Amino acid sequence: MARVPGRAGLKVRLLAWAVCGVLATTAAGAGPEMPRVRPAPVRPPGSVTSGIAWEIDLDRASEEARAHGRPMLVEFWADWCGPCHMLEERTFSDPQVIQASRRFTAVRIDFDRNQKIAASLDVAALPAVLLTDGYGTEFQRLNGYVGPGQFLGLLRRVPEDVRPFNDLSRRLSDRPQDFAALVDMGLLFRKHALLDGSISFLQDAVRVGNRRSPPPARLEEALYFLGENHLQQEEWTPAVVAFTALLERFPAGERTPVAHLELGKAYFMSGEKERAREHLTPLLGRGDGDRVAREAREVLGKI
Repeated sequence: MARVPGRAGLKVRLLAWAVCGVLATTAAGAGPEMPRVRPAPVRPPGSVTSGIAWEIDLDRASEEARAHGRPMLVEFWADWCGPCHMLEERTFSDPQVIQASRRFTAVRIDFDRNQKIAASLDVAALPAVLLTDGYGTEFQRLNGYVGPGQFLGLLRRVPEDVRPFNDLSRRLSDRPQDFAALVDMGLLFRKHALLDGSISFLQDAVRVGNRRSPPPARLEEALYFLGENHLQQEEWTPAVVAFTALLERFPAGERTPVAHLELGKAYFMSGEKERAREHLTPLLGRGDGDRVAREAREVLGKI
């Protein structure tokens, strides 16, 4: 993996072209000089390279993707980047990868000539491949070389029809603090098992909700599924934080019993068995036929 200067923390968000509308460019050679590995392969605009039809105009590619409801495959490369050549020669030439890429609008960006846009997207390691909707909301990000099998798996995780994501991305590009759109986007990512993205959008929704007065049921929903995502990711401490916030905010809400159950599970998995017992034991009174009581009993049986 070839490193380039300056990287901020990665976070799923709307990419810069949804806001800027143009591809910023700088002269090649800015920053420290990198060693040349081998001459770069020829990449004329709109050509087919290794079987993938690459665009080089990000705005045009984005418009095309939105028009057809297709996801985008965005690659940042440089001719001095050895792993970029490996990705080109070994992965992008694979017949199954070529076939899977046809449902994407593919765009290839020269890092040296477009450092401003690369910096705005936290691209600091090459090759960088971003899989997004038509507005640039990230589904997956790859830094470095991977073989055809692993890359194919990433492509297959991206939803076939991204128009529901586009609709929400358009709303968020106009109003980044739209609480309802943030919750809906978080739940849409969760529906497609993209839990990192779901966590990011639900966290943003909770932050916005804590500053405003959104519908209580929706804030409770955001906190609940934020906690569930963390549980599925086996992130016990963040799960405790989310469910605790839910119970403090909604002590008698619709999801109160199951929130106590999930909080008890998170405490148990993190090794705090007495804290787990505090939340699980009261649930036993709900009766043998109740799912929450049954699961609470199962966890208590392990303490």
